[in-house]
Amino acid sequence: MTPRRLLLLLLAALALLVTLAGPASAHAVLRSTTPTDGDALDAGPSEVSLEFNEPVSTTPGGVRVFNSEAVRVDRGDASAQGPNVSVALEPDLAEGTYVVSYRVISADSHPVQGAFVFTIGEATADEAAIDQILAGTSETGMQTAAAAVRFLQYAAALLAAGGALFLIWIHDRATDERPVLTAVVVRAAVATLVVTLIGVGVQAALVTGLGMRAMIDPSALAGVATSTYGISTAALVIGTVLLIVGGRRLWDDWAVVTAAAGAIMTMGAFALTGHTASTDPRWLVVTADIVHTVAAAAWFGGLVLLAMAMRRRRLEDDPVGGATLVSRFSSMATYSVVALTAAGTALGWAEVRAPRALWTTGYGITLLVKLGLVAIILVVAAYNRRRLVPAIRNAGADAWSRLRSTLRLEVVGLLAVIAVTAVLVNLVPAREAAGITGPLTVREQVGADYLVDLTVDPNRAGLNEMHIYLFDASGRPADAEEMIVGLSMPAEEIGPIEREPSRVGPGHWTLTGAEIPIAGRWIVTLDAAVTRFDQVSVDIPIDVGG
Repeated sequence: MTPRRLLLLLLAALALLVTLAGPASAHAVLRSTTPTDGDALDAGPSEVSLEFNEPVSTTPGGVRVFNSEAVRVDRGDASAQGPNVSVALEPDLAEGTYVVSYRVISADSHPVQGAFVFTIGEATADEAAIDQILAGTSETGMQTAAAAVRFLQYAAALLAAGGALFLIWIHDRATDERPVLTAVVVRAAVATLVVTLIGVGVQAALVTGLGMRAMIDPSALAGVATSTYGISTAALVIGTVLLIVGGRRLWDDWAVVTAAAGAIMTMGAFALTGHTASTDPRWLVVTADIVHTVAAAAWFGGLVLLAMAMRRRRLEDDPVGGATLVSRFSSMATYSVVALTAAGTALGWAEVRAPRALWTTGYGITLLVKLGLVAIILVVAAYNRRRLVPAIRNAGADAWSRLRSTLRLEVVGLLAVIAVTAVLVNLVPAREAAGITGPLTVREQVGADYLVDLTVDPNRAGLNEMHIYLFDASGRPADAEEMIVGLSMPAEEIGPIEREPSRVGPGHWTLTGAEIPIAGRWIVTLDAAVTRFDQVSVDIPIDVGG
């Protein structure tokens, strides 16, 4: 197999993965509920309904309704019709307080969850009882398990794919090292396969809220299998199987092609779900993500196998062979860094879109931490290439020891980067969290005793819809006798433009058709008369897109 034919084969695999990526969509955002949060009803409703800003899907247990004794009162599973989700309730519900816990799946396969409360007649549950019910619906433990599975999956897959690429293009095929290094690739691929299959069960538990029993529930597993997560898993399984088959017989021609295709398929599988599958322009983001993961694999997997090979060559007192191997790897690592930088820039633009989102969102801050770790690793790699490799060529004994230490430091640093990435992929993209490409939601403290949630949709110059939620210190909806919204743009000396929103429920107001004529930084001023004699006010800066 010539290099040219191998390159054409890999490009074909890349094109296939781009084609498999589904249409883009974002994290779903809850628009409204019936009953509304904090609503006081005279009689029990026949169903609970929720409306999101985009089509979503549900799984068994996607919407659960509890009475004040933590007994479920919903009937059957929730149904989804586009952006609308509903679940039937038991007839003739007794007076009291009810908690609705919902969990739906966005097009990017991430679960979107939350809860709200309504009452029928007189409330029968105190705040402590409600908090206990809500705590029972929390999935913090499963989210932690999912992050751990992602870390193990990324690390094993990067080692398997990157190790195969190292053996194909960098290693000098020393006979005595072959069994050890190829065994690492095969075992890493097997580990990837095992962790991936475990991850399907964890994903089912996470998106359904059914806990561990979701891992053996056919309907829950079927829901995961038909999502973008399931498509990604299928591609990952195929890729790892190819790595196992090809890795065992390197360097036969057919095995080289099989292992190389498996490496591309394994890395490309991650681009078929998550943020990449929900961001436009799709062709750019998917391609950049595949290039990014392949380059990262070549760096990480190659580094691990290089460290193992260097240990053997030091024991054999082969400084020339060791220095040559490090030099060849450094050249590949340089190309990898260039590819990582280009692809990372494209992905960063797609997920962040504006510099302010880097330090105002959890996604942006986590991304900055990742970039800081990568910068440190690059400094270590440059030291290896410029100082230690020449010293080893000159038979410097101390250089061997320092190189082993710095290689281990690079491996640990890259593992830290992988851990941060495992967290990053489950955060709301900065562009969404900052309201740059969709609805903006902001929470602000109002005085000493109140909190306000402000949602601006679509957060674009022109007509917008605002939702204002006022909460007391305990987190329950708080009423106000009057609410006034002021809009101003100090930079252009516009406003304040005052509007009175409509009250649609306890602690909930909407302002439909709010005119924001110019993109840029606006100040939303909320004045709430919480009693006849007390008024609270807050200024909320928002950045409106064009």
